Amino acid sequence: MNVLLVTGSRSLSNNETAYDAWLELFPSLAKHAARIVAGDAVGPDRWAIRHAANNGTGFEEWNLDGCIYSSRSGPSHWWSASKPRPSSNRWPLERNKAMVSRCNALRDLEALRPLYYDGPGYETRVLCVGFVDPQSRTHGTDHTLRLARQAGIWTARYVWQGESFEEQSNG
Repeated sequence: MNVLLVTGSRSLSNNETAYDAWLELFPSLAKHAARIVAGDAVGPDRWAIRHAANNGTGFEEWNLDGCIYSSRSGPSHWWSASKPRPSSNRWPLERNKAMVSRCNALRDLEALRPLYYDGPGYETRVLCVGFVDPQSRTHGTDHTLRLARQAGIWTARYVWQGESFEEQSNG
């Protein structure tokens, strides 16, 4: 199973040129994904979830209300209501951390599958792709990419250049 974790700058959401460039690039990145995981932020996150829904790809949308909306299993929670929430500026970072942990767990869970199944390889590959607006002040996309790299997840970083996205991956 291939999992694509998508993160992106919200500041790209109202940029029609960025959306058109994303539309040219994203289908090739998502081509072999069995599941797309993204937050609920406007821009690339929502574009990715919409792409998954329109193309019959499984998805998990991780919302800041503490819920995960999954195309396969319905709603669940990534944050316990009994646990106090961090400050509002830390809250999206906690969600990013939880998404990366989930994708890493999916990869690790699939690594155990050969112990129980002798069929063809079921290796889960996870790619975290980030669409960065260099003008963004929050840097949440780079935060998620950094967490993914630290977890051993492959990453690809695409930076908005005004007319197109340029790959500037560094690990």
